[in-house]
Amino acid sequence: MKTILLFAGISLFIFIESMAQAPKPAVGQHFAIPKSGEIAPRNVTTDYFPLLQNLEAPKPGGDDYWGFILEQKKKVSEKWPQKESDSPLTPADSTAMPVPGDQFNANLTIEGVPNDNDLAISNSGFLISAINSNLYMYDVNADTVIQVVSLDAFSSSLGLTESKFDPKLLFDPKEEKFILVFLSGFTDSTNNIIVAFSESDDPGGLWNLYALPGNPLNDTMWSDYPMIAMTDQELIVTVNLIGTGQPWETGFSQSLVWQINKDDGYAGDSLSTKLWTGINYAGKSLRNLTPMRGGSDTYGPNLYFISNRNFDLANDSIWVLELTDTIGASGAAISVDVRKSNAEYGMPPLAQQKFNHFFATNDARALNGFFENDMLQFAGNSVDTSTGRAAVYHGIVSNVSTTKIVTGKILGEANLDYGYPNLSYTGNSISDVDAIITFNQSSKTSNAGMSTIYYTPAGDYSPRLTLRTGDNFVNILQGAIERWGDYSGSQRKFDQPGTVWASAAYGKQNSDFGTWVAELTAPLPVGDEEYLSSVPKMKVFPNPVSETTNIEFEIQEPALIRIDLTDASGRLIRTFFQDIAKAGSNRFSFCTGPLADGLYFLNVETAGKILMSQRVVVFGN
Repeated sequence: MKTILLFAGISLFIFIESMAQAPKPAVGQHFAIPKSGEIAPRNVTTDYFPLLQNLEAPKPGGDDYWGFILEQKKKVSEKWPQKESDSPLTPADSTAMPVPGDQFNANLTIEGVPNDNDLAISNSGFLISAINSNLYMYDVNADTVIQVVSLDAFSSSLGLTESKFDPKLLFDPKEEKFILVFLSGFTDSTNNIIVAFSESDDPGGLWNLYALPGNPLNDTMWSDYPMIAMTDQELIVTVNLIGTGQPWETGFSQSLVWQINKDDGYAGDSLSTKLWTGINYAGKSLRNLTPMRGGSDTYGPNLYFISNRNFDLANDSIWVLELTDTIGASGAAISVDVRKSNAEYGMPPLAQQKFNHFFATNDARALNGFFENDMLQFAGNSVDTSTGRAAVYHGIVSNVSTTKIVTGKILGEANLDYGYPNLSYTGNSISDVDAIITFNQSSKTSNAGMSTIYYTPAGDYSPRLTLRTGDNFVNILQGAIERWGDYSGSQRKFDQPGTVWASAAYGKQNSDFGTWVAELTAPLPVGDEEYLSSVPKMKVFPNPVSETTNIEFEIQEPALIRIDLTDASGRLIRTFFQDIAKAGSNRFSFCTGPLADGLYFLNVETAGKILMSQRVVVFGN
């Protein structure tokens, strides 16, 4: 067991609006977590990719919980019978769909069930695609696989022999580094939360590894279903505590929030952390606290969460939580508020496959989301009451800092089931709300694949675009119901506004799962085409630089542009140029002599929007 230093707990009151009954306050406990190991994936030469796969029909959480879920789904199907249509339903307000770019298969080795996709990509084009058993590391620009490594081999220095599962990934755009979180072990005595911090943006390089206790309260509970986001200063991890050997639904105790100092992890120092317990509303523990990541960048020190009534057949209640400060702040608290949405969400029915096979769709919890422009956007599974099909619920909390107005939209079709969505922000300015939504899709006439929908700046939805159609139906487990995954992946490419990379599952020819990765770009707003439609990625050379560097870019027509230099935190260092640039290829140069060594960003803007952004590493000054 790893040594854990536990300091005195600090009780902090939760502020709650419009409550008849005040809850018990959440408790913040401080832990110091020593570094437990390290790994350089590029140097892994021996990897057995161990995987124990139970081939029985899926029973996440045990027989009792699975029986409860199936009973709820039966009620859903009885209340809203599935309808057939000769033509698919498409949104009334059709706009241009997301524009696909690079697409490819990933995670080509042994795969677990469910697939549990996630993804992160650096500004320099290093991509990590995660599934339940391994990590696929890829250089997009060089079209080169860096490494494929199992979660077991990745964490081998920790000496943990239990099953590894539920990987979640983040890329830190301010520090240019990756964070990986996954679980090890299924019992109160074996469960750990593995947290890994890369020391650079190269995923094949060195990572620092830590093992957080999965049973931090020293009872019979273990941590399940990790969700992660980050602020400017901290990594936030939420988990659900489940009783060992107990069904998920009846064995649930509470959801926890871990605050973790990112700089400690990047440096390989002992982690300064804070664990929040007792988070409740009207005396009842809130489930599935989904942290909201930053849309265009990290934010903070506060961070928002979304929770809902995920087991209900239909409900319109959305809980908005806010963690109000950093680990060491004396006035930090977790506030809880509840609002009513204009659109109900509810337990999704099973998703159909060919040959009377089905996918499990779990419940209606919020699966992910982001914060941008005083607005939260989130997505999860739901029932489409108009068709009786499994669908996507897209929720929005406007004016989150004040009135918290909640609206929702069910996205679905009559002949198709949607599942496990993810979404990322694609806007450029403080008035933009647009996002790209990606998800799994399946039906009794088409194989499981991946699709996308664009949520426009005007608040409309594009028609669905199929990115990958499966080669066959999925048939791994005994019985007719397959696990579909607990999530999919999506991340904004932070140095390319409007571009998103996403991953999801599809059916392979051998009836196993495959992982599809796709680059997607938001369609250009009317009026921007003349400047943006053929602008290539900005080239910076030499980089790193010690004296003088150059940037090259192209524009179709003459345009008023501005070239700024900012530091890694976004602070403006210098506006170098603000004038008309000619059409065609342009080169701009500047001397780095006055700059301190470090990471900077060159930004080319026009009409208040960033056209291109590229990092510049200065050394030797």
